[in-house]
Amino acid sequence: MEHFFKSTRRSFLGIIGWVLLIFLFALILFFIAWIMLDILTKLGTSISAIVAAVPSIALFAFMVVRILKTSPVDYLVTETELRFLKGNEVVQVFPYKDYIIGSIVTNMYYSGIASGKIRQITVNDGKKQTVHQIMLSKKNFNSFMAYISSYSAIVAEAGVE
Repeated sequence: MEHFFKSTRRSFLGIIGWVLLIFLFALILFFIAWIMLDILTKLGTSISAIVAAVPSIALFAFMVVRILKTSPVDYLVTETELRFLKGNEVVQVFPYKDYIIGSIVTNMYYSGIASGKIRQITVNDGKKQTVHQIMLSKKNFNSFMAYISSYSAIVAEAGVE
Protein backbone atom coordinates (compact mmCIF):
# COMPACT_ATOMS: atom_id res chain seq x y z
CA MET A 1 0.00 0.00 0.00
CA GLU A 2 1.26 3.48 -0.84
CA HIS A 3 0.69 6.62 1.20
CA PHE A 4 1.23 9.98 -0.50
CA PHE A 5 2.03 13.10 1.55
CA LYS A 6 1.93 16.50 -0.16
CA SER A 7 4.38 19.13 1.02
CA THR A 8 2.95 22.24 2.66
CA ARG A 9 5.96 24.29 1.62
CA ARG A 10 4.41 26.42 -1.06
CA SER A 11 1.36 28.62 -0.83
CA PHE A 12 -0.04 31.01 -3.41
CA LEU A 13 0.56 34.04 -1.16
CA GLY A 14 4.16 32.94 -0.64
CA ILE A 15 4.75 32.85 -4.39
CA ILE A 16 3.20 36.31 -4.82
CA GLY A 17 5.41 37.63 -2.00
CA TRP A 18 8.59 36.34 -3.65
CA VAL A 19 7.56 37.70 -7.06
CA LEU A 20 6.90 41.15 -5.56
CA LEU A 21 10.22 41.08 -3.72
CA ILE A 22 12.09 40.17 -6.91
CA PHE A 23 10.20 42.89 -8.79
CA LEU A 24 11.30 45.45 -6.19
CA PHE A 25 14.90 44.22 -6.43
CA ALA A 26 14.81 44.44 -10.24
CA LEU A 27 13.30 47.95 -10.03
CA ILE A 28 16.07 49.09 -7.67
CA LEU A 29 18.67 47.55 -9.99
CA PHE A 30 17.08 49.37 -12.92
CA PHE A 31 17.18 52.78 -11.23
CA ILE A 32 20.77 52.34 -10.00
CA ALA A 33 21.94 51.24 -13.44
CA TRP A 34 20.00 54.03 -15.15
CA ILE A 35 21.44 56.74 -12.90
CA MET A 36 24.99 55.36 -13.12
CA LEU A 37 24.83 55.07 -16.91
CA ASP A 38 23.41 58.57 -17.20
CA ILE A 39 26.12 60.04 -14.96
CA LEU A 40 29.12 58.06 -16.24
CA THR A 41 28.27 58.16 -19.93
CA LYS A 42 26.61 60.95 -21.77
CA LEU A 43 24.40 58.60 -23.85
CA GLY A 44 21.19 60.39 -23.05
CA THR A 45 18.45 59.54 -20.65
CA SER A 46 16.36 57.32 -22.93
CA ILE A 47 19.28 55.16 -24.11
CA SER A 48 20.53 54.81 -20.52
CA ALA A 49 17.05 53.70 -19.45
CA ILE A 50 16.88 51.09 -22.21
CA VAL A 51 20.38 49.76 -21.43
CA ALA A 52 19.53 49.61 -17.70
CA ALA A 53 16.19 47.88 -18.33
CA VAL A 54 17.67 44.88 -20.16
CA PRO A 55 19.49 43.27 -17.18
CA SER A 56 16.63 44.17 -14.82
CA ILE A 57 14.02 42.50 -17.00
CA ALA A 58 16.29 39.50 -17.60
CA LEU A 59 16.87 39.07 -13.84
CA PHE A 60 13.16 39.42 -13.08
CA ALA A 61 12.15 36.90 -15.74
CA PHE A 62 14.84 34.40 -14.69
CA MET A 63 13.89 34.53 -11.02
CA VAL A 64 10.12 34.28 -11.63
CA VAL A 65 10.58 31.28 -13.93
CA ARG A 66 12.89 29.68 -11.36
CA ILE A 67 10.35 30.15 -8.55
CA LEU A 68 7.44 28.82 -10.61
CA LYS A 69 9.44 25.89 -12.00
CA THR A 70 10.85 24.73 -8.67
CA SER A 71 8.35 22.31 -7.25
CA PRO A 72 8.27 21.32 -3.60
CA VAL A 73 9.30 17.84 -2.49
CA ASP A 74 6.42 15.44 -1.83
CA TYR A 75 6.72 12.14 0.01
CA LEU A 76 5.57 8.62 -0.86
CA VAL A 77 5.69 5.94 1.83
CA THR A 78 5.43 2.37 0.49
CA GLU A 79 5.73 -1.00 2.20
CA THR A 80 9.40 -1.32 1.19
CA GLU A 81 10.77 2.23 0.88
CA LEU A 82 10.41 5.97 1.37
CA ARG A 83 10.52 8.09 -1.78
CA PHE A 84 11.03 11.83 -2.19
CA LEU A 85 9.22 13.16 -5.28
CA LYS A 86 9.55 16.42 -7.20
CA GLY A 87 6.59 16.60 -9.52
CA ASN A 88 6.39 13.14 -11.10
CA GLU A 89 10.12 12.45 -10.76
CA VAL A 90 11.61 10.37 -7.94
CA VAL A 91 14.45 12.37 -6.37
CA GLN A 92 15.60 10.04 -3.57
CA VAL A 93 14.73 6.53 -2.45
CA PHE A 94 15.38 5.07 1.01
CA PRO A 95 14.67 1.31 1.21
CA TYR A 96 13.85 0.25 4.79
CA LYS A 97 16.20 -2.77 4.56
CA ASP A 98 19.20 -0.45 3.94
CA TYR A 99 18.34 2.59 6.07
CA ILE A 100 17.24 3.35 9.62
CA ILE A 101 14.78 6.24 9.55
CA GLY A 102 13.99 8.27 12.68
CA SER A 103 12.51 11.65 13.49
CA ILE A 104 13.61 14.86 15.20
CA VAL A 105 11.21 17.58 16.33
CA THR A 106 12.92 20.82 17.34
CA ASN A 107 11.07 23.52 19.28
CA MET A 108 11.94 27.03 18.12
CA TYR A 109 11.97 30.00 20.51
CA TYR A 110 12.39 33.72 19.92
CA SER A 111 13.24 35.71 23.06
CA GLY A 112 11.85 32.90 25.20
CA ILE A 113 8.54 32.75 23.34
CA ALA A 114 7.69 29.58 21.42
CA SER A 115 7.69 30.37 17.70
CA GLY A 116 7.15 26.98 16.07
CA LYS A 117 8.56 23.55 15.47
CA ILE A 118 10.81 22.06 12.83
CA ARG A 119 10.05 18.47 11.88
CA GLN A 120 12.93 16.46 10.40
CA ILE A 121 13.79 12.87 9.66
CA THR A 122 17.18 11.25 10.13
CA VAL A 123 18.29 8.69 7.58
CA ASN A 124 21.14 6.46 8.74
CA ASP A 125 22.78 3.94 6.40
CA GLY A 126 25.26 2.66 9.00
CA LYS A 127 28.08 4.91 7.76
CA LYS A 128 26.53 8.34 7.58
CA GLN A 129 23.47 10.00 9.05
CA THR A 130 21.67 12.67 7.03
CA VAL A 131 18.89 14.96 8.17
CA HIS A 132 16.02 15.97 5.88
CA GLN A 133 13.52 18.67 6.76
CA ILE A 134 9.99 17.44 6.17
CA MET A 135 7.45 20.11 5.26
CA LEU A 136 4.27 18.53 6.62
CA SER A 137 1.70 19.57 9.19
CA LYS A 138 1.86 18.01 12.65
CA LYS A 139 -0.96 15.58 11.88
CA ASN A 140 0.52 14.50 8.54
CA PHE A 141 4.04 14.22 9.98
CA ASN A 142 2.80 11.98 12.78
CA SER A 143 0.99 9.65 10.37
CA PHE A 144 4.00 9.81 8.00
CA MET A 145 6.29 8.60 10.78
CA ALA A 146 3.75 5.99 11.95
CA TYR A 147 3.68 4.42 8.48
CA ILE A 148 7.47 4.48 8.23
CA SER A 149 7.86 2.92 11.69
CA SER A 150 5.36 0.14 11.02
CA TYR A 151 6.73 -0.68 7.55
CA SER A 152 10.34 -0.57 8.84
CA ALA A 153 9.42 -3.02 11.61
CA ILE A 154 7.77 -5.40 9.12
CA VAL A 155 10.83 -5.28 6.83
CA ALA A 156 13.18 -5.80 9.82
CA GLU A 157 11.17 -8.82 11.02
CA ALA A 158 11.15 -10.33 7.53
CA GLY A 159 14.93 -9.86 7.31
CA VAL A 160 15.58 -11.55 10.69
CA GLU A 161 13.70 -14.77 9.88
